Amino acid sequence: MTKYLAQIDNKYTWIIPFLVGTLACCTLVYAVWCGLGLTYDSHNYLSAARAIAEGRPMETQLGAKYVAQPPLFPAILSLWNGNLSFSKVFNIVCYAVTLILIWKLIDIVLCSFSYKVLACFYIFLSTPLLLVHSFLWSEPFFLVLIQLIIVTLYFHCETKSVYLFYALILLSLLLCAQRNAGVFIVSSIFLTFFLEESSFVNRIKIGIAFLTSSSGFFLWNLYGFSREGGGFLDAGYLQNVGGNILEYSSAIGVWFVPGTSSHYVVVAAGILSLWFVISIFFSSEPISPRLTFLRQLSTIPVVYVLGFVILGKPVASDAERFLAGIFPVYSVVVFQAIERMQIKGKKWLILPVAIILLYGLLRTGNNAKRWNESNCENPISLSGNNFCMVP
Repeated sequence: MTKYLAQIDNKYTWIIPFLVGTLACCTLVYAVWCGLGLTYDSHNYLSAARAIAEGRPMETQLGAKYVAQPPLFPAILSLWNGNLSFSKVFNIVCYAVTLILIWKLIDIVLCSFSYKVLACFYIFLSTPLLLVHSFLWSEPFFLVLIQLIIVTLYFHCETKSVYLFYALILLSLLLCAQRNAGVFIVSSIFLTFFLEESSFVNRIKIGIAFLTSSSGFFLWNLYGFSREGGGFLDAGYLQNVGGNILEYSSAIGVWFVPGTSSHYVVVAAGILSLWFVISIFFSSEPISPRLTFLRQLSTIPVVYVLGFVILGKPVASDAERFLAGIFPVYSVVVFQAIERMQIKGKKWLILPVAIILLYGLLRTGNNAKRWNESNCENPISLSGNNFCMVP
């Protein structure tokens, strides 16, 4: 199998991601055939979007000021006045664009075509990606922006282009305007830039670039806090760290195995990821643009998850949704770590990878069926807490 894949590596690399991506998009179309799922957040987005379209101040479905979430997503929805059919098409387009950019990341990071194929199947046909595109949430465009930032970051590492650096700042502004959690991604990227610089003047410049990139987040949340209180700046920081670690470790663990054993798997995955981070930060390899990029890439999931851990307690059913933003990056980092171990002679690793892939495919199929049935039976849900997933 490996030899056959190696033969098609050069000329027909695009065929497998195209076919798998088409299958993934068809799965999403099936899941949302009767419409997108609507939750409490969805109705707030729609209410704010309709207010923008009508020239009124943004408000939630209950009539309160819309300040808890950033304004970009309602502004996008307002372009079609919150029409659910257009919103469904928007999610499908975002899904397709995200898959194209994820394949670019896979192609950049992984060396073996066999592992590229495995990662393609595992990420493209995953429950976290299908989940956030099956509901009217802000994550679809958020994921597009994350992947654009990562690809731009790679080319910046390769070329050191000042224009690409400016593009990173612009994309980071949009990211923070789409979801508050974007500030975790932006912090990770500029933290790595800062640590890799030895010049004091350059570090000051990076600090200014970070403040510019995240300025929308801070200004919007300061405005919301001054008007309504609460929100992201009053999220009960450090009050539930232990509980959050368990909650989010379960959300990550279920990406690999079902049931309560997910805690044990996340420990193994955490050790694997930590090993990878340490190995590239203290690698004997000479510093290269690729190594610099891998360092930055491996830092993103760590900072992102830590950001959520220090927040207040999440709703249990939302934990996997919140982490879906870094699922592609985290998965590529894990596959890269496994590939590095494989190169050192541990060929048996391909077996557990194949089992995890099979489990992921079965889980995605079951959840697609469940969301299709749920949306067709109850297309407009006011409560919306009906996206319970098959573990």
